[in-house]
Amino acid sequence: MKLKYFLFLMIVLLFPFNVKAASISKVEVQGTNSSTVGNSFYQSFYVGVSGVQKGQSGLGIGAVVFKLDFDENVFTLTSMSKIDSFETKVYKEGSSYYIVSTIDETNSFHNKCVDNILYCADYLLTLQFYTKNTDKSSSNITMSEVNCVLFNTNSDYSESSATTISSGSTSTNTISIKQSSSVPTSSPSSISISSGSRNTSSATSKVSSKAKSGATSNSPTQTTTTQSSSSDSPKFTNYLSSLEVKGYEIKFDKEQSNYKVLIDKKVNKLEVNATAENEKSNVEIKGADNLKKNNYKVLIIVTSEDGYKRTYIIRAVEDVKDEKVKEKKSFINMNWIKKHKNYIIIGLGSIVFILLILFIIIKKKDRKLDKMFDNFDKFD
Repeated sequence: MKLKYFLFLMIVLLFPFNVKAASISKVEVQGTNSSTVGNSFYQSFYVGVSGVQKGQSGLGIGAVVFKLDFDENVFTLTSMSKIDSFETKVYKEGSSYYIVSTIDETNSFHNKCVDNILYCADYLLTLQFYTKNTDKSSSNITMSEVNCVLFNTNSDYSESSATTISSGSTSTNTISIKQSSSVPTSSPSSISISSGSRNTSSATSKVSSKAKSGATSNSPTQTTTTQSSSSDSPKFTNYLSSLEVKGYEIKFDKEQSNYKVLIDKKVNKLEVNATAENEKSNVEIKGADNLKKNNYKVLIIVTSEDGYKRTYIIRAVEDVKDEKVKEKKSFINMNWIKKHKNYIIIGLGSIVFILLILFIIIKKKDRKLDKMFDNFDKFD
């Protein structure tokens, strides 16, 4: 019996139960990498979170907090897109900005967990920047110190039950700056800055109070009824209902913001067709006409009626495998062979005829030599 217990203990220690802990899998600044003095541009801030899954019990996101750095002498942060299920505020401390997004259980039901309160998907926030009159040729926008506050779905949502996961990763996008023929005399005002604390403990407290107040009205048993109610559905949306790239296949999901297409080396433009979920939303496509100039990125910016923006990104990547296959195939040009088939047959026939004549001549010479040697033998 003691041996059995010992073996059981060893199995538990060596092969623990397969419980996947939540973690921040990716931190990335996405968007254009060039701007002109006097113009605005967009940057998206992506946080990939593993271990939270929509439609299942477990952990869900209550808040996302990250640090944002950029040169205020070059750029102005002017606006942000609205994230479904989050209330987002901007704080400032010294020269750094801090973005704090806390769940808003009354907002919409996109990517909500089974409790209809917490958020069960990757996080994406799009911010608008303005390029001031500057002589700099480039400047950085950096995302760092990313934290996510997690709770168990259908829990008491108390501050003591919160779990904070952090990422030490830093993502930077370098924006190349082009000069403009017309120098702007003024720049738009900066985004409104919130007062108070921007740390994770403050965010946890806000999430806890919001979740508790909404836990009863948004219980899982009422989810279906609430979602089907037209009065509760969002009036404005900044989603696409379809996204197509002519000649390429992509699997479109309105919640997915990043896509990739494999292109030939000579391709420098894509024909992109995008349709907004709400016909009153505005769709703007940037970079499709000149891939090389836009670092092979196409931005599809959807602006809802109330002014909130969502950015979809298509990355065009050179298909290296296809190039290698073409190089290998170039040694045998089947089209050329088909085109000149008759000439090839005549040529091969001529070669066979010449070889046959040579063979006969050589045979005759061999016979003459044999006869000559026979005569020598008779002479002896």
